[in-house]
Amino acid sequence: MNNEFYEENVKMDKVVYNKQNFKSRLYLIFMIICIVIFGIFIALAFFMPTSEDVSEAATIMGYFMFLGIAVIFMAVFFVFMALRLKAFYEFDYTFVSGSIRIAKVFVKGGRKNVFSFECTDIVLVGKVDDNDCKKYEQMKDIKFYLGTPNLDVEGHECYYVIVHNNEGRHMLYFEPTLKLLTDMRREAGRNIFEVNG
Repeated sequence: MNNEFYEENVKMDKVVYNKQNFKSRLYLIFMIICIVIFGIFIALAFFMPTSEDVSEAATIMGYFMFLGIAVIFMAVFFVFMALRLKAFYEFDYTFVSGSIRIAKVFVKGGRKNVFSFECTDIVLVGKVDDNDCKKYEQMKDIKFYLGTPNLDVEGHECYYVIVHNNEGRHMLYFEPTLKLLTDMRREAGRNIFEVNG
């Protein structure tokens, strides 16, 4: 086994980027709406007109109702903010001595490990549009992972890899370079590629 280390990076295609950019702008609009509604309900809660005709209990209940609605809109604001921060991402593939780690890297900061496996645990590698891919997608005992933002984009050569380890069967969609595919085969010690691929 070679002591080799390198990383590959898969960025969003322009088509995917434009779609995510539209979503990001939509999230921003919803965030602004939430802040405005939050401000209105905070103002209503603290500057609610009081009258001698309204009991103190009703005034307190109105205060907490407006405050509760304001808090709900603030929570919705943070949900949209989190979605906006995670709208733009890319994937890193790290190859270390026969082990591959896939991570989703968010452009605004943050990293999430997606899947790790040993090349010796690889059962099969093939192109996503091949017949065996569809056969594996139908299986119920397999766990799926996405390792590329460009899965359904024309002009990108996406592959699937089937891994069988102690945790069960896994299927990863990813977009490796020829070097990574070659190193995967070398480290597996046998032909891992689909015959038709």
